[in-house]
Amino acid sequence: MDFFLLGVFAILPILVVVQIVVLIERLLRDTFLSIHGYYENY
Repeated sequence: MDFFLLGVFAILPILVVVQIVVLIERLLRDTFLSIHGYYENY
């Protein structure tokens, strides 16, 4: 049981970091695409 809890506590921060990275990458891509499209329209 202790090893199971250790595994859960070891995996949780990794999952959180992955979620944050994916979110930031999506935001950056949306911003880049909107700016790129804005420049292409004018």
